[in-house]
Amino acid sequence: LARCTEVDSGARNVDNILNGTLLPEIAESVLARMAEGAANNSIRLELAFLSTMFTTARKEWSIEVRNFIEFVRMPPAPPGRKRRLVGDEEARLLMAARESKVPTFELCVILAIETGIRAGNLVELCWQDIDFQRHIIYLERTKNGDELVVPLSEQAEAALKSHHSPKKTGRITSFYDSAALGATFRIAC
Repeated sequence: LARCTEVDSGARNVDNILNGTLLPEIAESVLARMAEGAANNSIRLELAFLSTMFTTARKEWSIEVRNFIEFVRMPPAPPGRKRRLVGDEEARLLMAARESKVPTFELCVILAIETGIRAGNLVELCWQDIDFQRHIIYLERTKNGDELVVPLSEQAEAALKSHHSPKKTGRITSFYDSAALGATFRIAC
């Protein structure tokens, strides 16, 4: 019985600490970040993290703490990207990729154009993820954590086959991560 009272007392103290001192600091921090020009989505993600923290404390650890983030009006979500290649941009992009000193950069550009696969998934792509018989790429884990099956266009499949040999295994590209691919893109373009 004494332990239950001690835990209950501790939970009330956590709640008092959060509502008495931490909440104003978080609100002040969020307002400061907005004034600095932080993107709405960055603020939304930070608030979502805090909300998850409070929910986990309550549900998983039995700490009776209120999730005050539920009462915060989130900044509006950013609009989706609408930028598409126009005019001769695709031809110029492919030419720059061909002239790059990185041998798999052109393949990455072709796959990005033809499949819409994100840079992070492109650099992690392995030969065993490609099914030439079914004309698909299997992504085990996308940015949102889901599995995804991506159809291969004729151009994407031809580009992959030009880099493939039956003995090749492992990763398709020579890029360590998406930052390296992005840096190569900025240099080429």
